[in-house]
Amino acid sequence: MVMTYKLSMGPVLFNWDQEKMEKFYQRVANESVIDDVYIGDVICSKRASWKFPFWQNILEDLKISGKRVIFSTPSIITNENEINSIKKIIIENPDLEIEANDISIFEFAKPCATGQLLNIYNESALQFLESKGVKEATMPIEIPLESLEAMVKATKIKLGVQVFGRMPLALSVRCYHARAHNLNKVNCNFVCGEDADGLIASNLENVNLFAINGTQTLSYNYCNLINELGSLRKIGVNNFRLSPHSEVDMITISKIFKDCLDEKISVAEANSKIALASKGISFSSGFLHGKPGMSFDNEDS
Repeated sequence: MVMTYKLSMGPVLFNWDQEKMEKFYQRVANESVIDDVYIGDVICSKRASWKFPFWQNILEDLKISGKRVIFSTPSIITNENEINSIKKIIIENPDLEIEANDISIFEFAKPCATGQLLNIYNESALQFLESKGVKEATMPIEIPLESLEAMVKATKIKLGVQVFGRMPLALSVRCYHARAHNLNKVNCNFVCGEDADGLIASNLENVNLFAINGTQTLSYNYCNLINELGSLRKIGVNNFRLSPHSEVDMITISKIFKDCLDEKISVAEANSKIALASKGISFSSGFLHGKPGMSFDNEDS
């Protein structure tokens, strides 16, 4: 039996302006290789894109184009106003599919999926989510292949992984982006919008290590699991998530991953095409191999 799979576009993690966001999702809507599209601002409730009316036209356009659309909730819910805002969205849009990135969502909603920003690291946690009706889960980026295989066997939840894009590493109630500009979170002036793919942070040796995105810390290197797609499909992973960025054409990247998954091109050819489409970008795949996260295994698997 041939195992089916999905190629999905995760939520935009960065503070893009409305025009940039709309143009991005128009291109996604017109691209047939993307199956599922996750929308919503999962990082900061101050951003305009966190408000649901911002997403309504985008959501409708995506649905008309045949996409399955899932609304991703915030990764850190800090006060009652945020809780009430999310409740209102869910109540007023009963047909909206929800991806939970914070466990508090389960108090008033029944998410169909959980996102990679929810800390799920073992079989027991997955079985708990299954008991709550969760059908799909995108796993945190740090989980190695052997652990993913054990989790697939332990639950009926369909598991997914991020296969391209900067890797989510940490979240905080503090805003590092604002602090870097000598501002505070309350009066941040939305400076995170100045860095479309994150503010680069380096160590004392001037090695780029991280990208700061408001309250979130990402890796500087991009996750690239093009070499591992075969291994991931073999153990039963069936949802492959691309994380949107602006410095690389995500539609081109999605086509390369689709062709590789469908075995229309070899892994070697896919690597060459990704390198051409992502000039200047450094890649990582270490977490999946139980190695330092910033390392990259460039051998075909």
